[in-house]
Amino acid sequence: MLTRLLIAICAAGVLWGGTWFWGQGSTKRDVTDWQAARHAEGWQADWADHSVAGFPNRYDVTLTDVALADPQTGWAWRAPFFQVLRLRYRPNHLILIWPETQTLQNPHQTLTITSEQFRASLVYGSGDPAVIERVTIVENNVAVASTTGWTVTGAELRMASRPGDDPKTVDLGLAGTGLRLTGLPIPDVGAAINADLTATFDRPWDARALNDRRPQIDRLTIRNINARLGQLTLRIAGTLTADPDGRAVGDVLVKATNWRDILDLAVATGALPEAVAPPISTALEAVSKLAGHPDTLDIPISFQRGLTRVGPVPIGPAPSLRIP
Repeated sequence: MLTRLLIAICAAGVLWGGTWFWGQGSTKRDVTDWQAARHAEGWQADWADHSVAGFPNRYDVTLTDVALADPQTGWAWRAPFFQVLRLRYRPNHLILIWPETQTLQNPHQTLTITSEQFRASLVYGSGDPAVIERVTIVENNVAVASTTGWTVTGAELRMASRPGDDPKTVDLGLAGTGLRLTGLPIPDVGAAINADLTATFDRPWDARALNDRRPQIDRLTIRNINARLGQLTLRIAGTLTADPDGRAVGDVLVKATNWRDILDLAVATGALPEAVAPPISTALEAVSKLAGHPDTLDIPISFQRGLTRVGPVPIGPAPSLRIP
């Protein structure tokens, strides 16, 4: 009896180990197929090598000297390595690991990102194994340095998502603590940010989002965005929908103190194009004076027909809700 039990255990071990090698080959093909699909779209998607380790209980994919670039948006990312870890007995749970140093480039600047730890946990749904159910991203002791001269450091940045009321809806939270910004037209002071949002997309976030076009926002409910930088504070709440071109439609309520410095900060960090800052400043100046509080704003901003308006005054194009 004992002999048969030992034989069964050994056979199961050999079978478990043997199937790992089959899964290793399948995982490698998935990575190669994803690369070929990106090349077919005109992307740069290259790495020096990719390997699959973790025998016998995990599949640990490691890409080295990674370079991704989307020519349509001008965004590019480079890293010395990137890892995706998966337990064989929990195939719907992935751990993503970024290196301590990486670069992210857009048409306006290049960002060098360093962190003590940068990881994400991604869980696919139990009902539909293709649907992404929960995501948690954590960065510890992070620093972001821009080629335009500014730097932001933080003790921790955390982002999390969870399912909303239907498969297309996602609740999103963002928190940044112990933040400091330098190299900007404001004093070197502490900062913090918190955001609570709900986004409804045109289709669920699932495995196709990695291989096909990204789901696009149909509706965005901003319950609260609260940012503080020294004496500067900014609060935003409202609901937006996307028009056929992906431009925002709707209204948000903006409350800001020392708003001129906030505007200068947006331009300095590249969040706001310098060319559109003067008309925005002129409109906000008029509104704040009418309210009797020149350093404080408490106004609704509307987005209609592709334009951003403060009251009846258009101040620039409406923001895009498109995800590249």
